[in-house]
Parts: sequence; C-alpha cells; structure tokens
Amino acid sequence: MYSDQKDVALRAVVFHEASHQYLNRFTYDAPKWINEGLAEYFEGWKVPDKGPAIRRAHLYDVALVQQAIRDDKYLDPRKLIEMSASDFNNFGENNEDLHSYMHYATSWSLVFYCLSVDGEYDKDRLVNYLKELRSKGPSAEFEVDDWDAFTERWKAGILTVDPTPTDAVDHFLIAQGYRSNKEWAKSAKELEKALKLDSELSSAQYWLGYSYKRSGNYTKAKEALKQVVTDSPEDPRAPYNLSRMYLGIDSDGDESEPEVALEYAMAASELVDDESPLYLWLISQCYIELGDKKKAIRFAKKILKVVDKEDREVWEATVEAVRKQAK
Repeated sequence: MYSDQKDVALRAVVFHEASHQYLNRFTYDAPKWINEGLAEYFEGWKVPDKGPAIRRAHLYDVALVQQAIRDDKYLDPRKLIEMSASDFNNFGENNEDLHSYMHYATSWSLVFYCLSVDGEYDKDRLVNYLKELRSKGPSAEFEVDDWDAFTERWKAGILTVDPTPTDAVDHFLIAQGYRSNKEWAKSAKELEKALKLDSELSSAQYWLGYSYKRSGNYTKAKEALKQVVTDSPEDPRAPYNLSRMYLGIDSDGDESEPEVALEYAMAASELVDDESPLYLWLISQCYIELGDKKKAIRFAKKILKVVDKEDREVWEATVEAVRKQAK
C-alpha cells in the first residue's frame, strides 16, 4: 500500500475512514447520511504533520453545496435524512439532475451546520439524535417539527461559511475533491495553484501528473510524472503511470513505445520488490508488445506467486488471458 506521512490528502482520507470505525464502536445503526456526514466532517479538518487537527469546513463540500443552494439545485435535507441506504448508494443513478456527490456533500453540510454553525436551534437536535442512536438503534429519529424552517436555517447557515482556500494545502485538498469526482481538469488547476504556493508539497506533483493523464493531456502528464521520478525516486506510482502512457493502453490511437514503457514498468515493479501483481501484469503487456512471448508468460506466471489467496481466481483469469495473447 502507498504511504507517505507528509501526504495531506492521505491524512484526510485516514481521518475520514477512522471516523467510520469510531462510530461503529457505539452503533451499527447509523443511517448513511449521518455516517458519511460525520466522516466528511472530520475529513474536512486541517490535519497538520504535527499537532492536533484543526476543525474547519470541508472546502470542496461547502463550495459544492453553496453553489447548489444559489442555483436552487440542492438536495432537500428531509429527502436525504429519510433516504434508504440503497437509494443513498445509487444516488447518482436516481438523481441525474444533481451533482453525483451531492448526497455526500449535503450530509457533510447538515453535520457541519448543526455542530459548527448553529448555536441556537439545531446543535442539540443532532447531539440528541446521536445519543438516541445508541439507546434506540434504528428506531431513533432526527426529529424536526418544521422542515421548511429547518431547511431555511440550514441554507442560511451554510451560505455564511467561507470556502476560500488560504494556502497550498487547501488547494491540494480541493483538488482531491475534484479527483474523487473525476473532474480531472479542475483538479489539475487546483494542483497548479498549490504548487505555485509550495513547490515541494508532498504528492502534489504526482497528482498533477495523474490529473493531466486522466484529462487526456499526456504531454503535460509525462512532464509532471518524469519530475516525480527525479524528485521522488522511491514512489512507484509515477513510473507505473508513465509506462501505461508509453505503452498506449489507456487511450485509443496512442502510439506505443514499448521499450520505454518496459523500462518504466520494470522500475515501478522493482520499487515494490516485484510483489505487485498489477505491475507484473504491465511488464507482461510490454513484452507482448515487443513480441517476446516467453518473457510475457514468465512475468505473468509470477503474478500467481505474489497474489493474495482471495484474489487468486481473478488473477488466474488474467494470466490465462496473457497466455492467449502470446499465442
């Protein structure tokens, strides 16, 4: 697994996931909106390299919800709170008129509004609801007497939150929000801003290259990722993605340079002691392109020596596919 203690995006994700585990210590009955809302709430905090986390708004979520409120295309809080788990999980398919991440962002906004914005009406409402989840389980209710009034307070409160990024880390985290929603060009723009403010911000250069790649700008992607290879030679992600680009497997019509692709694929695999089945597969694809069928099969077979038991069936099919390619 990838790990970088200085990667602020990774710290934010860990904070998000850890909050799920913490909540599960007290109840398994939390509905999706409060479970994800709390996780997004903590993910939004600024988590420095040292010292305690700093409570603040989730910059990507608040900007998304504020724009939705201004455009009158927001997710109604009551609809969200009463939403079933399956409807939450299939939100994008069932709500094509709204942003695909609106259910997560609105969940964040309800938690943040109650805990960090409201000081008169709704903070106790959320706190009491959390207490009832422990004592009553799934029968607990987020009780609201007047939904119209609650919604208006929520909208007004969220619109008071300042979503302006103030430093390189803020731009980096906003870019993470765009990446999570596959808005690659917007992610790249935020990362460019981050690197102007802090040219050495950990992982920013890699994610810039990755965002360029996913947006189809391979020229800039290669330039950015080659810089990562130079500056962070221990990071296998950069040579892996460079190999894919030079092999031309992610976009129709790309010219293949298999010799260059193989060099980068080998470098990536060596950095993880040849224990990544994905990297070994990529090496086999390079050899297929080079016409060396024996080496292609040899590296494909190595996959089955390193793959986890529960994934073996999937990778056996992959190895078989390489054998067919090599015929």
